[in-house]
Amino acid sequence: LFPSGGIMVIQDCFCVAFELKPECGFDGIIPDIVLEGENYCGGAVSVLMAIPPLPQSLLTPSACTNCYEITKTANVSTAVEGTELVTFTIEVCADNNGQTNVTLEDLLPTGFDLVSTFANTDPFTFNINAQQCIPFTVSGYLNSPGECNTATVFNSSTPTTTFSDVACVDLINCLPNSDYIKKKNAVSSAFGNFIGTYLGPPVQVNIQGDFFINSPIQFFNCNIILDPGARIIVNNNQQLALAYSTLTPCLKMWKGIELNVGSNLFSYECIIEGAENAVLAKTGTFPFLVNTQFKDNYIGLNIPHSIPWNTSQSYLSGCQFTGSGTMYPPYAGQVTVIGNKPYAGIVARRNQLQITPSSTDMNTFSGLSNGIIGLSSDLRISNCIFEDISPDPVYEVLTKTLTNSSYNGSGIYAHGFKTNFALHQNGIGLTSPTFDNCHIGIYAEKIDVLSEYNLMQNMNMGYKVFLAKFSDEVKIRHNQIESNQNGIDLRFNDAS
Repeated sequence: LFPSGGIMVIQDCFCVAFELKPECGFDGIIPDIVLEGENYCGGAVSVLMAIPPLPQSLLTPSACTNCYEITKTANVSTAVEGTELVTFTIEVCADNNGQTNVTLEDLLPTGFDLVSTFANTDPFTFNINAQQCIPFTVSGYLNSPGECNTATVFNSSTPTTTFSDVACVDLINCLPNSDYIKKKNAVSSAFGNFIGTYLGPPVQVNIQGDFFINSPIQFFNCNIILDPGARIIVNNNQQLALAYSTLTPCLKMWKGIELNVGSNLFSYECIIEGAENAVLAKTGTFPFLVNTQFKDNYIGLNIPHSIPWNTSQSYLSGCQFTGSGTMYPPYAGQVTVIGNKPYAGIVARRNQLQITPSSTDMNTFSGLSNGIIGLSSDLRISNCIFEDISPDPVYEVLTKTLTNSSYNGSGIYAHGFKTNFALHQNGIGLTSPTFDNCHIGIYAEKIDVLSEYNLMQNMNMGYKVFLAKFSDEVKIRHNQIESNQNGIDLRFNDAS
């Protein structure tokens, strides 16, 4: 080959030829080809040869009869056992010269609780055209740990050549040593009361999905773990009693305790944490809350809109509504947008909300975006302390008012709309602050206001009172306000 007898010398030419024979259709730019070698002296040689893109007409139709690609992916990398829906997506692509008949085998995890699937039979046989991709999905709940599972496709006429892909999801068991419940859609009548000893270890309870209180039930000294999206539903005219117990989420938020017509909730010395609505009190319910901490809930006590009124009667004494600055992530399918702190301690709509505990059992609201929000409601509030209330920007749009300002960051916000409502608020006196380090102390619109005996310190603004209507009275008296902006901001209250 070379004049020197088979050995390259200077000036000799060495040629490498590439013959491209496309067997599968290709749409795109041919990748660069890099030729690497080593010369006689041991030095490395690297030559980059850029091959220009070939016209697609040279690459199609494919000459292949058994060319497939398969990918299998999961919508999550981790899932809570038996609770979080897992969806596997399998995509099969053919790169052949015509339609072929293929077989798809999907190996699902052990004990997979199937909800929906792409076929009634497995393996599943179907036709696929040239240059076509077909997606398939299968959904369900995992019940076995450490599961990776494989999907395989092959030409039905040549089953020995297979194409496979694998998807893995880590299973999380929220409370593996749970004493009770640990199944979805359980009912209280299937269990007795959950009673632990006063100073002994707590009873371990894990709730998945919806737990229906269809007969009165008590939890005493219990550690209750709620799976993502779990909910305790107190049926009409039933009772749930909690004492010396904690209700905390497993990794993601849970929905909370839902009280239906005529039902009661008694909570004493408890912690309720990480819920979307820790207590949802529908009309005609009786939440009785004493020395209970509501921690990192989107809303602590939510009294929803009802026609003509929500007649829920709440009692709160010695309760704490707190935010740590870090919220749990939302459960799958949760619509509520979550910021870094709770939206509000209490939200009341079309309700007569009276929170007037004794001076020795005051309620506190701290680390929240808003303390108490009253919409078309009468508010009677005393012996409540508001600390470190500042606006979370995630809730800014949610808190827009008719004057295009925002009440976000208010200790108390009250809006009367077109009907006569009143806000009557008494502070704890002028020796210690009722409002401390709040963006706004009290923000009121279209409502009667009586507010007195408040020490407000480290405030951006003490009061904002807008649009008081004819017959509304605005009385702000016997207060001491230390603010960076306005102490009292009164606007458009001409008729009051």
